[in-house]
Amino acid sequence: MKGFLKASVVALMCLWINSFAGNNTNNKVLLLNDKLNDRSFDEIRSFAENTLEPKFRMGAHIAIGYTGYWDCPPKFLAGNDDWGGFSTDLGLVFKLELTRFLSVLTELNFGLNYASREIAKGSTRYGSYTEEEGRTIFHFSEPFLLRYNPSSYGFFEAGMQFNINFATGHSRKIKDEDGNSVYGSVRELPKWNVTRKVPSLVLGLGLSGSHGDIGVRMIWDLCGINENEKIAFYDDGKQIYFLDEYERGRARNDGHEVFYAEDLTKVWAVQFFINGYFL
Repeated sequence: MKGFLKASVVALMCLWINSFAGNNTNNKVLLLNDKLNDRSFDEIRSFAENTLEPKFRMGAHIAIGYTGYWDCPPKFLAGNDDWGGFSTDLGLVFKLELTRFLSVLTELNFGLNYASREIAKGSTRYGSYTEEEGRTIFHFSEPFLLRYNPSSYGFFEAGMQFNINFATGHSRKIKDEDGNSVYGSVRELPKWNVTRKVPSLVLGLGLSGSHGDIGVRMIWDLCGINENEKIAFYDDGKQIYFLDEYERGRARNDGHEVFYAEDLTKVWAVQFFINGYFL
């Protein structure tokens, strides 16, 4: 009997010791796992942020700004070459977020560019006046941009824009000394024939958020806007005159030699834009 009791006590002590040792072992494993998790948390978070699955966004785009012409031949213009006006675009924006830092954007926009310049000044008994020439281009545009976000909010973007010009306007009007159009002075000029397809370079920067973007872009056309890149003119010694087909014949009949000059006039614009994402 005593032997049985001794054996039972020894067996219980062994079980208790094994149980204690097992609990310590499990605790050590849990502590080690916690330390490993704590040590790799920042690395895992950084890896996850930089390798997110591509995310598609869609929204509305609106832009408005200032526009003008560059690379135009000023010495062959009657009046000055200080063109200035406004530029606007309205359409849809599509954004593919590749990583936290990189995105690809494209847009489908309808827009117009209007620019004018002063071509003559004068005065009457009613006061002084200014004569202006205005030109309008209606177009569809589709930019393809690569956007880089160095921080959570700021971005830089660059790419190409492809424009399809489908209509133009060309007019002349007279303004009084207060800058108001004189009644009945607006007159349509001969149709302005422009290049249908024009590529542009685009650079921009701005701020972005989860619901939209705001920013500014600079846009430069890379080829001439005029369909006919030759200007016909004659000089009577006092003034340079532009010629259409009818006036060319009349100039030759009057004994004036007709000259031709290259016209590589291009459009530029600075636009402030807002993108609002609804998808």
